Amino acid sequence: MKNDKGITIIALIITIIVTLILAGIVIRYGTDEIDKAKIEDLKTTMLLIKGKAQIIIEKDDFGDEYDDEGMLSFSEATAYTSNIPSDLQSMLNTAGTGDMYIWETKAMENNGLDVKVTTDDFYIIDYSDREVYSSIGYELDGNTYYSLTQLQALNED
Repeated sequence: MKNDKGITIIALIITIIVTLILAGIVIRYGTDEIDKAKIEDLKTTMLLIKGKAQIIIEKDDFGDEYDDEGMLSFSEATAYTSNIPSDLQSMLNTAGTGDMYIWETKAMENNGLDVKVTTDDFYIIDYSDREVYSSIGYELDGNTYYSLTQLQALNED
């Protein structure tokens, strides 16, 4: 008599193939969700900065005092502006850099934000059109998105 115990090679191969297909689907879905979370995190930070900048602008309009320590005029912040990628630089040149500021870590802290600023990773606030730019942006599908408006448009696509 034949002893028919155990699993056949064909059944084992089919099980492994199905497992690999399922793993690939889960990994792809997980990667997409991680990308979405990173975009949302950057957008949230930029929205908080925009909101705090709006408060500063309104205080200034009403002549109220505010703590401007750590707020650097974009044109004077050479330690930061020397690290700006060329595509962001051309975007900023188009916008005009007259009323733009970089908030150092001290300015973020003074406005209740827990955002650390370095010469590589910082935010530019355009007070004239209420736009916020990230120096490193977010790369997706070969494109880098630097402004809050660009990141918000990603959700609409």
